[in-house]
Amino acid sequence: MIDGKRPPGSRVVVYDTDGYYVAPGMAELLVGEGHEVHLVTSFPVVSPESDATLEGDVLRRHLHAHGIRVHRGVTIDSVTWDTVGGVDEFDQRWSLPADGLVLVTQQRSDDGLYRALVADAELLRSSGIQHVYRIGDAVAPRPISEAIFDGHRLAREIDQADPSQPLPYLRERVRIGSGSSPD
Repeated sequence: MIDGKRPPGSRVVVYDTDGYYVAPGMAELLVGEGHEVHLVTSFPVVSPESDATLEGDVLRRHLHAHGIRVHRGVTIDSVTWDTVGGVDEFDQRWSLPADGLVLVTQQRSDDGLYRALVADAELLRSSGIQHVYRIGDAVAPRPISEAIFDGHRLAREIDQADPSQPLPYLRERVRIGSGSSPD
């Protein structure tokens, strides 16, 4: 799918161990292109991370409305030319006929821009750039909210002695004042 390739045949299994929006998005794309799609996940629900953003129920209803079949609590442990198999949450064998399989499992970080920038130390120095920091998905794949927080944190702490090391996160703030009402 990365290079625009599509799985062969009409019956496609999308296997999700990521738990967010990528697998449902792949499933919707493929069903829209005419594939019969089964979304298989090792989680007890599809896209459990979407529940934290209050999108989970809507997303799951959307998948159902588009005819995407969902199989929860399943771990895939075998793939042949025409079958995907595994075990369910009760250790019962499970299989589906399939022409293609899309894996939404591990992600990888992309720090190519960082490496390209730091590769020319002389150009950085002559441009007045003293430091280049790696943040967000260049460090490790993560939900977009965490990558945004990473950038926000670095911007807040850029003038610290070592901005590459986050300061302790303080949840409470002591207010000093008349005690009448919060600002």
